[in-house]
Amino acid sequence: FAAYQSLKFESISVEAFDFGGEQFVVFAQPFAGTCSFLEWDHVEMNFRIYDTIEGTSTVVCKPMVIDGALFVVVAQLFGGSHIYRRDLSASRFIKIQDIDILKIRKPNDVEAFTVDGESFFVIADSSKAGSTTVYKWNGNGFYSHQSLHPWYRDTDVEYVEISGKAHLILSSSSQRPVVYQWNRGLKRFDRRTDIPEMEDVFSVKHFRVK
Repeated sequence: FAAYQSLKFESISVEAFDFGGEQFVVFAQPFAGTCSFLEWDHVEMNFRIYDTIEGTSTVVCKPMVIDGALFVVVAQLFGGSHIYRRDLSASRFIKIQDIDILKIRKPNDVEAFTVDGESFFVIADSSKAGSTTVYKWNGNGFYSHQSLHPWYRDTDVEYVEISGKAHLILSSSSQRPVVYQWNRGLKRFDRRTDIPEMEDVFSVKHFRVK
């Protein structure tokens, strides 16, 4: 790989997504406290500035497209975390919801996924008093669907489908990675197992080999 385009800012995470037939990337910038959106320019063949969401100590900007609408989960270390929706008529992002600060105190990762046609996201919380929590879209907003294990300082959450079943893998600084499996009957995640001989894991990524 060779450098193709340089961007003059620092970021801690980046997400790529498609919306309205166009390609975008969004960067979380904790020092600037922003989510910076760039759109692919098909003429100049590079990314151009699209929009920003201003915040405080932003660590994750997670885009979700649901029923043709763009939502962004903005996870912040200070000032609480929030959910924004893209207002196409006004060409800007509008804050539609605050996330419960009693559960999400120090977010470290956000994962979005779909199970049985329903949209969810989960926030890994890395504070002593917080709780990694799954949120579900109900047609009007996102509500707390299930809190996973509290008090464990989770640093990363990974969604993966194994044998057609949805799973979450939680990484933590205080215990081995834990695997949860979706229970279709109860519509919740049940703890299945942990991963042995894997102490102090910060994050995990899955992949497939054919």
